[in-house]
Amino acid sequence: MSDINKIIEDQKRKLEAKLALNSGSNLMALLDDFRHEGNTYHAKIERYEEKIKEYKARISVIEATITDILDKAIEAKILEALKNAPQGMSLIEISDLTHISFASVANWVENNGATVKTEGKRMGKRVFLV
Repeated sequence: MSDINKIIEDQKRKLEAKLALNSGSNLMALLDDFRHEGNTYHAKIERYEEKIKEYKARISVIEATITDILDKAIEAKILEALKNAPQGMSLIEISDLTHISFASVANWVENNGATVKTEGKRMGKRVFLV
């Protein structure tokens, strides 16, 4: 009987070894599949990131163009208002007449010292064409 038990134990070990080998190779195949899928998704993500960069660059150009157009429109309205006011205008008067925010008018006046001159301070500041 002991020989039979020994044979059964040997068979059992061999079978367990085969199962372990088979399970390991299946796990390796699954791991390879996951790696391949991961690389595929990584490549897709990189392509999407490149597209996002491209769109951001396009948006920056459009924003710059819009800002430039708005700046020119603001300038044109302010200059037109000042041309019709040789006695000068306050920042509030310019804002009310042109429908441009007070802050935008104040910023434009501050950044265009070669085009206009100012007298006074703060709210009482008057603006004249040079």
